[in-house]
Amino acid sequence: MNKVQTLGVVLMCLLATNAVAGAMTDQSPFAVKYKLVERKPLGSGMFRYSFILTLTNEQRPWVDATAVVSTDIDGVAIENDTLVIGDLRPGESVVAKEPLIVIADARNAVLVPDAIRVRNLRPSLKRAHPKRARYGPAYRKGLEVFSINDFRTQIFAAAGDGIPPDPGSVGDETLAGVDSDEDGVRDDLERDIAKITPSPSDEAVRRAAMSLGRALQKTVDPGAIPLGAIREEITRAIACVLTASDAGAIYVRVIENQFTDTLERLNAYLAYNKALDGTSWRAQEACDGE
Repeated sequence: MNKVQTLGVVLMCLLATNAVAGAMTDQSPFAVKYKLVERKPLGSGMFRYSFILTLTNEQRPWVDATAVVSTDIDGVAIENDTLVIGDLRPGESVVAKEPLIVIADARNAVLVPDAIRVRNLRPSLKRAHPKRARYGPAYRKGLEVFSINDFRTQIFAAAGDGIPPDPGSVGDETLAGVDSDEDGVRDDLERDIAKITPSPSDEAVRRAAMSLGRALQKTVDPGAIPLGAIREEITRAIACVLTASDAGAIYVRVIENQFTDTLERLNAYLAYNKALDGTSWRAQEACDGE
C-alpha cells in the first residue's frame, strides 16, 4: 500500500469515528463553470458528453482540492464523478485535470445548452421563446430536459492557510525531507496533517499534530538532543493529540505512518527507538500544553 492509499484508508477510519464526520466538505464559496467540448453518440440512443470544469476559489486557500459532481436526473450517469483540482489560492481559477464525462440516454433525457434554462418553464412560456422551441418535442414525450447547471458540485479540500507547496519526489530524496517554511515539520507531513484536520473545529488537534510532527523530526538527527529529551517531547505531543480529539489514537497513527513514508525513514525511526534501550525519560500521562 502506497502513501496515498494509506492516508485514504486512515481518513476513512477518522470519518467513521464521527469525531470529524463531514469535516472534509469545504463550505467556502466557489464559482464553477462547465464547458461542453465533445458530444459523441454511442448507439442505441446513448450519448457521451465531455465537459471541462473551471473552478474559482472565492475565499480561503485549499490544499489538494477535488470536485465531486452528482445528479439525480433519470437517464443520466456520471462516469467519473471526482475531478482533481489541486491547490488553489483565494481568487485563483483552475481547470480540472481531466474532463467530466456524462452518459445520457437520449430516449429519457435531453441535454440543452447552459444558457437555455427550460427545465421549469410552463408550456406557454416555452412557446414564447423561439430559441427553446426545438426542445418542445422532448417535453411532449415526457423526457427529462436538463442542463449541466442542474448538476450538484461539491468541493472537498483541506484548509490551505500557510500550508507549504507539495515538494513532490524531491521531498523523498533525503532523510530529513523538505521544510520550506522552516517550521520544523516536513512539508509533505504538514500537508498530510492539513488534510486530516480541515475544519476550523480541528484547530486544537492540528496544533497538537504539528507538535508531534516537530518532535518526530528530531529523531532524524538524534545526536543533537539527548534521546530521553526527544522521547519526552514525543510522548507529550501524543498526550496532547489524545486530549484534543476522541479520535486521537487514529491521528497519532496517521502521523507516525506518514512520517515514516519511505524505507529509509522507517529504518531510521526504528534505529532511534532501538537506541532508546537502556535510557529513561519522564512519563507523560496528560497534555500540559504546547
